Amino acid sequence: MMRNTPAALFCMLLFLAGCSSTSFLGSRFNDFSAYYNKYYNAQRSLSEGIRGFEDRMRVQPIDQDIFLPLFGHGDQASMQRKPFEDAVTKSADILRKHPNSKWVDNAIMTIGKAWFFTNNFVGAEEKFNDILELDSPLRDEANFWLARTLIASGVYEEAFTHLQAVLSAEDLSSRWAPYYQLALAELHVQNENWEEAAVELEAGLATIRDKDLAARAQFLEGQVLEQLGRYTDAVAAFERVQRHKPFYELSYAAQFSAVRVLSDHVDPDEAMRRLRRMERDDKNYEHRAQLAYLRGRVLTEQGRYSEALEEYDELLYDPTAGGSQVRGRVHYALGTFYRDVFSDYPYAAAHFDTAAGAIQAPGSRQQSGRVITIPPKPSPGAITDSDDQARIFGSFSEVLDRIVLMDSLLYLGTLDDSSFAAVVTELRKRRAEEIEEMQREMRQRQSESAFRGGGAIIEDDYGFGAEVLVAGSEGEAGFLYHKDEVRMLQARQDFLSIWGERPLAPNWRRIAAIEAAQAEERTEDSDENTREQYSVGRVMPTVDVSAVPRTQEKFDAMLTDRANARYELANVLFLSMNRPDSASVWYRMVIEEDKDELVVQRAYYALAEVQRTLGDTLAANRLYEIIISDYPESDLADQAYTRLGRPIPDRASADSLAMAETAYKNSQAQWQQGVSEEVINDLFELGLEWTTTPVAPRALYAAGRAYLEWAAKDSVDVLGKMPVSTSTTRLETAGFYPRMDSTATAEDSLLTLPMLLRYIRSNYSNSLQADRANLMLVALQEDQRRRQVIADSLAARELAVADSLQRVADSLALQQLIPADSLRLTLDSDSLAQVDSLNMVSEVGADSLHVGALDSIAVAPEEGDVPDLQQAGIVSSDEAEAAVEQDAETEQKAVQEPLNEEESSNLEVDNDPGLGNIDWSLGGYTIHLISYEDHEMAKAFVINFGRSLQDVQQALDIYGAEVQGGIEFRVGLGLFNTVREAESVIQQLSGRIPGDARISRIQGTQQ
Repeated sequence: MMRNTPAALFCMLLFLAGCSSTSFLGSRFNDFSAYYNKYYNAQRSLSEGIRGFEDRMRVQPIDQDIFLPLFGHGDQASMQRKPFEDAVTKSADILRKHPNSKWVDNAIMTIGKAWFFTNNFVGAEEKFNDILELDSPLRDEANFWLARTLIASGVYEEAFTHLQAVLSAEDLSSRWAPYYQLALAELHVQNENWEEAAVELEAGLATIRDKDLAARAQFLEGQVLEQLGRYTDAVAAFERVQRHKPFYELSYAAQFSAVRVLSDHVDPDEAMRRLRRMERDDKNYEHRAQLAYLRGRVLTEQGRYSEALEEYDELLYDPTAGGSQVRGRVHYALGTFYRDVFSDYPYAAAHFDTAAGAIQAPGSRQQSGRVITIPPKPSPGAITDSDDQARIFGSFSEVLDRIVLMDSLLYLGTLDDSSFAAVVTELRKRRAEEIEEMQREMRQRQSESAFRGGGAIIEDDYGFGAEVLVAGSEGEAGFLYHKDEVRMLQARQDFLSIWGERPLAPNWRRIAAIEAAQAEERTEDSDENTREQYSVGRVMPTVDVSAVPRTQEKFDAMLTDRANARYELANVLFLSMNRPDSASVWYRMVIEEDKDELVVQRAYYALAEVQRTLGDTLAANRLYEIIISDYPESDLADQAYTRLGRPIPDRASADSLAMAETAYKNSQAQWQQGVSEEVINDLFELGLEWTTTPVAPRALYAAGRAYLEWAAKDSVDVLGKMPVSTSTTRLETAGFYPRMDSTATAEDSLLTLPMLLRYIRSNYSNSLQADRANLMLVALQEDQRRRQVIADSLAARELAVADSLQRVADSLALQQLIPADSLRLTLDSDSLAQVDSLNMVSEVGADSLHVGALDSIAVAPEEGDVPDLQQAGIVSSDEAEAAVEQDAETEQKAVQEPLNEEESSNLEVDNDPGLGNIDWSLGGYTIHLISYEDHEMAKAFVINFGRSLQDVQQALDIYGAEVQGGIEFRVGLGLFNTVREAESVIQQLSGRIPGDARISRIQGTQQ
């Protein structure tokens, strides 16, 4: 044995030398030891952790409120960190003990993955970069995990650069390319690049082999397509999820989403058919509440509102329906229902408020108890505005409640003392009945409590049973039952039902009792009524009436508060709820019913903004003009100038504006005492003196109207020279006409009414007076045409008479041999006398015609407030109606009698030129707006002007009228039974219809 010992030692030394790490045999042994002792166990620990993560993802319901993450990260696995920590420990041993092993890059990869799933993104990124520096065979996998790490940590720009570089590489791996594309798609979703995300998802799904990943990517594609508004494609994408045999929760989510998109955007009937198939599937029993909620949505889209309400009510109030999991969504659906279908905003506010407290933010289910590095993106089907809707509609409801309360209090404030006392007594009776009912309920609860062994009972001053809680008798409910939410809530309700929301102020009981007693002392039988009893030994409860405004000061203050509340409500409708039509109603209410309040000017401006939003710029500009005219010193006037495209006047001229307003009012007062040349001259000079103020167009237009009135009174030609003393040089400087040259005559420097009207129209084009000046110009032109027609007719008649007399004279001279010269002289004298008479008739007739035609224009001094002579007080109501009857004589002919062929040969209209909007055959009174010789022009006016009167109930139509020289087409607004009805509409539409609109009578043709 001893002889063999040296040989054995030599062999052992040789073996050990061959097993060194640098030798081939040593390297093999090192790899073998590293794999089985360390890497194998590390890989098992990592696989265990990832498998647990994936298993939890399979059984966890899909959160459809967020875009589905394709890969996920350690948020879902943070509760089981031990497998990943073991993997890191074992892999670190390989790096320390076997640094030259071939498993080094695998160990680094394992550490990087483990750190990724435990949210150590910085460490994971470092390890994946280490692999890329080693130029390892794991390079493609490391690129993918590095991209996931960068996306999970929120470094989107760096992740995008990395993925773009990998995808553009020449040696791109076909196996890993779809993973890169899907990772890039998820990155685009986070950046909300929806089109790019759809492209990358389609490319990745074409070659991906992982079925689970393909199913998730297909679902994400459906969400992205829905976000893009491609609803049919989205439904198809959700349906394709089933091809990849997904786990149940993903399969259910895909079917649910397909039905939802079909219902909301494509085909509700098809959605209902698919929903019924889902409801019949037993696997979906746990989701029956969600399916019932979805059924309510589909029924709403189908217009089956009552069935939808029944479905929602069953979810909320049937304990077997399992509606607690969708309670917030149901309330949100009901809020939307009452908002859009019934326009019942208070009900909508209540449901939105409940929904806001029950609906969790999208992705909160994944965030619960964990730290989220990147916030999840809400999906298109998520409810993200429940808080906003609750706030908006809650503010609406709160303001509306205040308005309703103030309306009631103001009504009570208008009652006399006896009526008010009667109302207070009735309220006390009702309160007593309520207390008695609560007493019965309390006694019933006390009996039930006594039967169960409750505490003793005493009665308070009102006869309520108050349970005395005995220490130790509460059991599990805690001391004084503070753990029993039902009892605590009931106690609070009982307290509020008796005492109400009393202020935290000393002696409030005594103050309330004194105020109530003072109100009751005003009654005739106060000594008996104030102590009226509703049961034996019980005094009627008092009612707090301190809020009723029984003094003028309090009444006026509440009127102001109500006006402000109305304006606030209109703002909520317009600015927050995007309902301009409803807002305009409340703005007009403030303007019409709260004229003396400061908030009116803001209501005018807000209403103008509403009209601009609705596209009615004409109405908006008129409202801006009212602001500039009535509130020139307010900040809103500056904004109105800007809206009208006019320069804002210098604020330093505020004193000048006040002086101009004062001067204008003085001129108006002088005009009301009687029109004269002095009044006309003063108004005209006032307009020239304050040209940069809003007073200028009003004064100039008033000068024109005063001139019309003066001309009618003195039978002066309205087209002649106006009685103003302004020099020619000043008129030239003001721009009434170009500077005169040496050849100009005196006639060229005359100021006429048409010249004044054209000046207003060109220099103040955005003012109300410009529109009225234009209408007056049209009337003057029509009057001038009529005058010419009459003059031509009379001239022809004069020539015919003279010719006839001459022929008679010649005949007599020949037959009776009377000297022709003497007879001609006699006849010439008669002829001249008759011609002179005819000339006189011509002049008087022409003046009478044009003055009569312009009667409706020459009205009272305040042109913006009185649209006709009757309103100005110039004529009585009977005179106005008689004038209307007389004016209808020519109009009724055109309605009753067909146009003969000669008269209508050049007109492309039938006997009735109307458009069918009004049945003129019924007869009555209409508001005559404007006249045209051409039917097409009248039709164009009806179409264009009608757009500004869409909110007016009366229709616009055309009727024919026979006038001197032919037929004219008149535009009438509405058909009324009496003149007063038409006058009322003119007053309501003041500022919206031509200022010279007048009432005309239409003779009916029906028997």
